[in-house]
Parts: sequence; structure tokens; C-alpha cells
Amino acid sequence: MLDLKFLSLKRFTRSLRLLWQGQSLSGSVDNTVLNSGTGGDTIASDDIAGVKYQRVKVVFGADGSATDASSTNPLPCDVINALPAGDNNIGNIDVLTVITGTGATNLGKAEDAVHASGDTGVLALGVRIDTANSSLVSAASDYSPLQVDQFGRLWTHVGTMDANSGVDIGDVDVLSIAAGDNNIGNVDVITLPALVAGTANIGDVDVLTLPALVAGTANIGDVDVLTIAAGDNNIGNVDIVTLPNVTLAAGDNNVGNVDIVTAPTITTLHTHAHDAAVATSYVAIVGAEARTTSPTAVANADVVRLTADTSGRLLTQPFGPRGIVRTGYWQFSTASEVALIGSAGAGVFSDLLHLSISNSSTQTNGIPIVTIRDSIGGATRYAYAVATAGGGVVLNFPYPVPQTTAANSWTAHPNLAQATIYVMMMTIDRV
Repeated sequence: MLDLKFLSLKRFTRSLRLLWQGQSLSGSVDNTVLNSGTGGDTIASDDIAGVKYQRVKVVFGADGSATDASSTNPLPCDVINALPAGDNNIGNIDVLTVITGTGATNLGKAEDAVHASGDTGVLALGVRIDTANSSLVSAASDYSPLQVDQFGRLWTHVGTMDANSGVDIGDVDVLSIAAGDNNIGNVDVITLPALVAGTANIGDVDVLTLPALVAGTANIGDVDVLTIAAGDNNIGNVDIVTLPNVTLAAGDNNVGNVDIVTAPTITTLHTHAHDAAVATSYVAIVGAEARTTSPTAVANADVVRLTADTSGRLLTQPFGPRGIVRTGYWQFSTASEVALIGSAGAGVFSDLLHLSISNSSTQTNGIPIVTIRDSIGGATRYAYAVATAGGGVVLNFPYPVPQTTAANSWTAHPNLAQATIYVMMMTIDRV
């Protein structure tokens, strides 16, 4: 029941209206109905000491849009003022991403950037590893901390070292040393620096590549010399692999006991007589012979002089020896494929030089067409229509027509039966 003694007239009237609208009289609901006489919209409100405060839902967004503020869409804010000087406790903050700067006073430095004096950075710490060759990474391109031994000394990998006078680098193969007096102990020298003219004593060393010697006497001990310069070079008992281009003076020349692998260029060579058998161990100089008539033929595989006209122009023939030029002929009386040029053998191509087709009869059932192929039953290379009673074609190819596949035949195939179709071919065999 409604206790009227505790209500003012105003609150009593409001309570009756709420009861009439079916709303609770508890303090948790203080909504306000707009235009209550006709049942208008209800506006959320809170009654505090008899004063209504409207409840407002917070939204944010640019002009023309509104987004409800929630835990998933928090209200955006911006820090306008800097923190005051002194100690400022801003609580426990989780930082998800930190992108450091790359300036001189920043902790971050850009990859491949130029160092500058005064740059700041972070102390790098290493991991103690007592066993050499231990790895803290599992695959190539992984990040790894620096590794140190039990005394904090950095583990390193010894790679290629540059030659450096006055530096003790232990037992190292030196690839190149600078010219001068370099004492590096017991070392195999791969490449020797250039020697100054005179006496150069380099001890008991295997020299793979010798520098160029100045003309004169150069005593270099027991060394295999690959190349010597022209001049007077006393090198003792040496096997010379490549001899320089030297012209010997007239008279007796004693060059000692030397195995010559490659002979120098000399002015006298062994020559072959015309029509003599070829000697493979000789080097022949063959010049052209001026001719106004054909020379006498020589035996197969014998040496022969080239021939030219009286002005020195070399005489040639277009195709080759008679043995590699072949001809074939056939008179057709049926519409069948016939091989005019047979196979030249394994690996040999028969290239087409000449083709002629003629028809001397009268044909009443059409114009004959002759198909040319470079293998039996193969693809068509040419097809020619030959008119009756005197029709035909004659072709001399400016360059031999290549056969598609070696060791095959050239064929002709008329499409109509004739008693007087003639086909002639000429080929040249090539490998």
C-alpha cells in the first residue's frame, strides 16, 4: 500500500502516474516519460534529492557517424599536456610494440648506417659456452647471442687473413705476400712477389708461378721453370714445358739435355711432295698452284696442292667429290610411291640438289600431282601439278635442301596412274 503520510503533493502525484503507467516506485528506476498524458517516449534519468539527471549514453566518431563506447570500442583520448617534472607513477603498463628511433641518441641504429662519434647504444651481453663449437641456434639465418668462454673472452672463428708484415699468424698458408723482406717462418708460398733484378735468395721453396726474369743471369736454385724469357738464362738441369719463341743463330747451338714438349716457331718445316702420302707427324705448308689447265688427279687420301687461277683466286667446285653426289630416275605408270634415292647409311643426310618432273601423255581424269618426300611415307616436302601432254617442272636449288632425318630415302608419288610421268632427282651426301 502507498503510505501517503510521507509524500508531498508533488511526489504523490508522480507516484500515482508511475503506478498508472505500471512502473516500479523503487529508487533504481527514475525514468521520465515525455508527454505522459499521451504515452510518449521514456527518457532514462536518475532522481537525486528530487532533481532529475538525464542518463546519457556516450558515443564518439566523426561528423555524420556515431560509435558506442564499450570495452571493445573504448573512447579514444589524447594526452595534451606533458607529465610534470619529478617522479610520475603511471602504473603497470603492458607495451605491445616498441619501435626505436635510429638517430644518434636513440638506442636503435639502422642497418648499414654510418657510425658517428657520440652515438649511444645498449650494452651487448654474451652467453658463457665452455665447449668450443657449441651452437645456440638450430638453422641458418637464426639470431644468436654472442658466445664467450669462462673468462668472458669472445669465441671467434678464424677465417681468411690478409698477409701482414710483423704479425704472428701461426701455421698459415699465405696466398700472397708483399714485395720486401717478410719473415713468416715455415710457409708454403703459392704466389711469389716480383723479384728485383739481381740475386734473390728465397731458400728451399716450391714455386708454382715464377715472376718474369730480367735478361741476364738469374740463379734461383733447383726449380721447375714453366716459362723463361728470351736471353741468356742459366737454369741448370730443368725440364722446359713451353719454350719461348727464339730464333737460333747460324752455327752450332748447344741447349743441353732438354725435353721439349712444345717446339718453338722455326723457319724450316717438313713439307709434303705433291701426290705423296700424308704423314700425320709433319706440319705441311701448302700454297695454291696457278693453273690454266686441270692438274692430273692424285690417289685417294694423298696430299694435293690447292689450285688457283693466274691471279691467285682459288678454284673451287660447288658440291664435292663425285662419290657423294647421287642421282635417281623413275618412269611412273601407277599411282604409287617409289624411292628414287636410297639411304646413304647411318648418320648421313642426303640433301636435295636437283628435281625435274615431266608428263608427255594426255590425262582425261584430272591434272596429275606429284608429291616429293624425304622418307618413305613421310611428310610432304613438295607437291607439283604437271599439265598433260608436255607439262612439267625443273628445279635447281640454290642451296641443297636439307633432309629431315639421316639414313632415309627421297621418294616421288603421283596421285593418278600415268604411263609417261618421268621424275629425276640429284642429291649430295652430308654428315
